[in-house]
Amino acid sequence: MEPKTETPTPTCRCGHSRHHYMVSAEASYSFWGWCTITFGITTTPTYLRFRCRRCNEIIEETDDPTILAEHA
Repeated sequence: MEPKTETPTPTCRCGHSRHHYMVSAEASYSFWGWCTITFGITTTPTYLRFRCRRCNEIIEETDDPTILAEHA
C-alpha cells in the first residue's frame, strides 16, 4: 500500500491560498447558467478562478465538481 502524499496548496506571491479571506473566487457560467442567474435562480458555475485581491495573481483554476458545488 502506497503512503498518501498531500500536494501543497498553491499560494500567490503574498503567501495567500484559496482559503484566505483576501482571495476571491471568480466564477464562469455556461450560457444557460447565465440565463438562470438573470431570473434569480442559483446555479453551479462551470469553472472557478481564485484571484488574490492584493497582488491580483491567479492562484488556482479548477473545474472540480466538489469545489464548484461549494461556491454555488
